[in-house]
Parts: sequence; C-alpha cells; structure tokens
Amino acid sequence: MQKITNILVNQIIIFIVLGSLVGVLSHYFTEIAIFSAEFVRSSVDYTSIGFIGWDATFKIAIALAAAAIFISMIVRFGKIDRFHGPADVILASLDKKNPIRIKEGLISGLVSSTSLCAGAPVGQYGPLVHLSATLASFLRRLENIGSINKQLLIGSSVSAAIASAFGAPIGGIIFSQEVILRNFTLKYFVPISISSASSFITVNYLFGNENLIHIERSFNINPVYMMIVIVVGLLGGTLAYAYSRLLVEMNKFAGSLGVSLSLRPFIAIIPIIIIGAYIPQVLGLGVETIVNVLTNQLSIWVLIAILITKLLLTPFSISFGLFGGVFSPALFIGVSLGALVGTVFCDAFSLGKELIPLFAICGLGAVVAPTIGGPIATVILILEMSQNFHASTVAMLCVVISMITFRLLSTSSFFEMQLLGRGFDLSIGMKNFQLSRVSIGEIPRSECCIVKQNENQDKMIKTMQKLAVSEGYIVDDESHLIKKINIVNIFHPSYFPEEDALVFYEDQSLLEAVELASDFVGESIPIINREGRFVGAVTEGDLFQAVQTYSMDD
Repeated sequence: MQKITNILVNQIIIFIVLGSLVGVLSHYFTEIAIFSAEFVRSSVDYTSIGFIGWDATFKIAIALAAAAIFISMIVRFGKIDRFHGPADVILASLDKKNPIRIKEGLISGLVSSTSLCAGAPVGQYGPLVHLSATLASFLRRLENIGSINKQLLIGSSVSAAIASAFGAPIGGIIFSQEVILRNFTLKYFVPISISSASSFITVNYLFGNENLIHIERSFNINPVYMMIVIVVGLLGGTLAYAYSRLLVEMNKFAGSLGVSLSLRPFIAIIPIIIIGAYIPQVLGLGVETIVNVLTNQLSIWVLIAILITKLLLTPFSISFGLFGGVFSPALFIGVSLGALVGTVFCDAFSLGKELIPLFAICGLGAVVAPTIGGPIATVILILEMSQNFHASTVAMLCVVISMITFRLLSTSSFFEMQLLGRGFDLSIGMKNFQLSRVSIGEIPRSECCIVKQNENQDKMIKTMQKLAVSEGYIVDDESHLIKKINIVNIFHPSYFPEEDALVFYEDQSLLEAVELASDFVGESIPIINREGRFVGAVTEGDLFQAVQTYSMDD
C-alpha cells in the first residue's frame, strides 16, 4: 500500500511540474511572437486598408526575408522532409509505430516561431501543441517518467499548453481528450486536469491573465438575431471546409512543383510582402485586428478584404515553408465572418450594432470547431475566454449548425484530412484504427502442424497427435503452401477441403483479418507471405487475444 501511495504521489508531482513547465514555455512562446510582430509593424493602422508606406513595407520585407534565410538554413542542416504539427501528435497518441520525433518537433517549433516573429500569416497554437508533446516525449526517456503511459504524458502536456495560451484550463482538458487523444476516460481526466490546472495557476500567478475576448453585457436575443446566428453557422461550416481543403490542396500543389522545402520560403515571402503592404491586418497572429472586430471598428469592405486574404494567404504561407498553426487563422477568419454577416444584416434591417461582437464570437466557433474537430472544446474555450455564459450559449448553437454543415461536405477535420493524405484513416474509429496498424505477421500465434509434401500418412497423424490439433498444412521443399488438410482428409482421401479456403497474408492488418474471419469455421487459418511461403497459422482464439492486446492503451 505504501509503495502504491509513493507512486501516486510521485506521478502527481510529475504532472504538476510538467504542467507548470509547459505553461511557462507556452506563455513566452506566445509573447515573443506577439512582441516581435508588433515591433515590425508598430506604426500600422489596423482599422483601414491601403498602402502603409515605404518604411513599414521595408520593415516587413526585411523581417520576412531574414526569416526565409534562417528557415532555409534550419531545414537544410536539419535534413527534414516536412514540418510536424498537431496531426502528428494525434497519430503518435494512437499508433506505437509513429512516435513523436524530437528532432523534427524542435525544428518545426523553431521554424514556426521564426515565421511568427517575422509576421507570417500563421498561428501559434498548433506549434505549441506539438512542442509540448515533443517535450513530453523527451521527458519520457527519463528513468522516473518512462513508466508513465505515453498518452497520459501527451495529453497532459497538450492541455497545459492550451490552458496557458488561452487562459482556459477546462478548455485545455477537453481539447486534449477530444481532439488529440479522442478518448474521455477517468484514467486520462485526472492527470490531464492536474497539468492543466497547474499550468493555468502558474502562468496566472507569474504573469497575470488577460482574456482575448471582452464582452461586458448580457444579450437579449430575438428571432431576427437568431436567424443571423443560423446564417453564421451555415457559412462558418462552409468556410471551415473551404479553409481545410485549401490547406490540404495548397500543400499538394507546393509539393508538385518540385521545389525543395528549404527554398520554398523565398517563394512565400513575395506575395506576403506585397499583400502585407496594403492589408497589414492579415500578417502575424492578428490580435489587434480581432480586438478591432470585437469592438466594431472595421467597415464591411475591410472585413471582406481581410477575410478573403487571410483565407488564401495562410494556406499559401504554410505550404511554402513559412510554417505555423492553423488555429489562430481559423479564429481570425471566424471572427471576421461573424462580424461581416452581423454588419450586413444589421445594416439591411436597420438593427442596432451592439450585437455584432456576439456574431463575431459565433463566427469564431463556427469556423474553429469543424476545422480542428473539437466542437465541445471550442464552446468551452469561448466560455472561458469571454467569461460570458449568454454569448457562449448562443455560440454553442452556431457551432452545432456549423458542424452539421461541415459534415455534409466532409467527414474529416483538417487534422484528419492531413492524416488521411498520408494513409491513416481515423474515420474508422480509434480502436479499429489501432487494429489496422497491426499486421497479422506481428501477432503471437499458436503452434501448428506442418508436413512436407512427400511425408507419409503415419507421420502426419503422429504430428497432429503430438500438437493436439486436427488440421495441418502441407508445404513443399521451399515452404510454399500447397494445401490445408485435416484428420478427415487423411482417413478419407476422397474428401478434399474447399479450394478457396481462407488464407491470410502476413502483411494484412489485424482489422482486416478479423473481418475476413467473421464467417470462418475451422481450427486455424494459414498465413503466407506475398511469395506464397507458409509462415504460420492463427486460430480464432489468437485473433481474439490479439484484438484485446492491441486495442488497449499503451
């Protein structure tokens, strides 16, 4: 009992320290990005669009050019073929064969930080998620931490990063389990909650906490306003799909050009500099622009311009080497959409514009939730960031409409689209996905009766008796499977088993094998390689045992 208590106390301490450490690192990561971007564009007016002047344009150009050179050097010397993000964290939590790679994680984090500091139109939350998971993977190598479940460490580090970045500890808990681990259990909830809470408390104590979203009043919603919310939800789901597809297709397009990853940033900076000289609102995280939207300081034409530009420029930037997150741009696009729809309807029907911040919040949820595949986490994040229950309730309805709209267009979130493009289909469910990642050749199997083609009948019978089986397999001198036999076949040579008897290939997945064996009647099923050589046999009991083993958490 004392030993168990000591283990629990040690693990609680580990999760507290992990949460606090990730929280502080996340805070500095975000603050450095915001400070650097603002230093470059300190004299820019964010309430209008137009040429910002040669001095400001020169600063932007120098910052982006320096970032492109630095990123090119990092990629070339780091020798990576792609950048890593939240999709890789999701995959690592579900698949033992694809762990988080520390080198790629650190390089991706450094590149995203550089892009953000230079003012690239990308986000920071995705890189934060991956960096925190990379830290957890590194810590797991330590002796006292290595015994802790991998998914617990990943989930705890991610929740701590989100709690720090958004000032939303509950949102961090939900995000970690809904989007990353895809599993709500008490086993995960307790340590993840400890890390998230410790991150929030530490950051709040050391640096204070300032919410991004400020809505001071409660709202009286009438049917006309609810109609606007529904429209925002419908358009938000559609826009989220367009944004996700653009991210995927633009990445494919960049890869098809044959330009190396180290040279792509030099292509990316050209349109970013040109567009940034006239529409600076889309550069960087866009925190000032979001604040201006929420305080109703932007005109319809400015909202249209920044919405379309951000929607196109972010996928271009990420695909061409100025790597970063997709969450912040989705937030930016959503807020702009909500404010735009609200402004159009309020002007058309001569309504008061005091509810435009509410529509902006609804737009935020409508675009972010389907993009990341986390409707519950999004609603909780809105609630914690705004501290407004009424606005969050209305936003929840908008998120529901948006998710339904998005699912009519696609069954996959952006992260799922990324993984599907690499051959990993998460739509089949977590357990089925885990089974699909195990081949038949990997699972433990029972001993079987193998006899050579020229061996006599008595030897076959003795071998079967010794192994207590009633089936065997005849192979030639090169171990090619000739046929399956059973005891009836030996005593009655005129009886032959069916020619199309079930056979597994050793590289077939466990999931596929279970589906094929659903109608199987017999003792065992042979396994061969692609050359037809016999490698073993599995019983139904072997399959059931493997399903239990490989569908359990690491």
